[in-house]
Order: sequence, then structure tokens, then C-alpha cells
Amino acid sequence: MSGRVTAPAPRTSQSTSIQISADDSIVRLHRGFSIAAAGGLKPHGIAVTLVGPAAVKTDMLEQQRGDANAALTFTGKRALTPEEVSEAILGPVLKHRPIEYFLPRSDEFLGKFSNVFPKTFLKLAARAKKKGEKNFESKKY
Repeated sequence: MSGRVTAPAPRTSQSTSIQISADDSIVRLHRGFSIAAAGGLKPHGIAVTLVGPAAVKTDMLEQQRGDANAALTFTGKRALTPEEVSEAILGPVLKHRPIEYFLPRSDEFLGKFSNVFPKTFLKLAARAKKKGEKNFESKKY
């Protein structure tokens, strides 16, 4: 999960950005904070966007491979590249400044579904964990 805070720099037309990243398992905790921050900071000219990427091909992902506690990280079709995430942030996120932006875009539905139907989501998560364990050896990650 990443959050991007962009604010106009004092007395200039430039803006200042702060990138905050965290493990996907705490997205729900940060989602409420990000939405509240977006509403509270908008009157001050500050845009807040929660960027929720799926797994990203990094050394950290490699360290999680084979760890049953990280199996949900490996449930997607493939891992994203760091370039895909940065292109999304520097492209549509910065241009449109949405409150939330998920990668892949299909994860947006799942993210919202999990908040509305947490019990159902937890049941689906058990199945997804098994799928993730099978993907530990996939070359797509």
C-alpha cells in the first residue's frame, strides 16, 4: 500500500510530494486514515491518494516467497514491476488525484467489497491463501 501526499510549496507553483509505503496486510487500517486525511486536507490545497498495488517484484517479495503468512501476497495473476507502479503514480494518479487507486485496477472492486462484506471476504481469503501457496513457485512472481 502506498499513500501519496502532494501539496503546493509555499509561494511557488511547484508541489511537494511525500510517498508512504506499507505492507498490503494493513491497507484497511490506512484506508480510513487516507479518506479522512483527503477530506480534511482538501480545503488546504493538499491532495491525498491511497495507492494500493498488488504484489510488486522486489527483494522484499522474494523474502516472502514460501512464507505461509505471506501467501495472500501471491494470489494475483502476477507481480507488478516497480516501473508499473511508478508509471501509475506519475501518470493517472498525479493527473487525476483520485482518493484511491488500485493496481491492477480490478483490485479496486475487491478492496471495496472486503470493507462492505468482511465475513464473506474472510471466507474467500482462506481459499485465496491456498492459491497463493501454489503460486510460491510461479515465475510470474
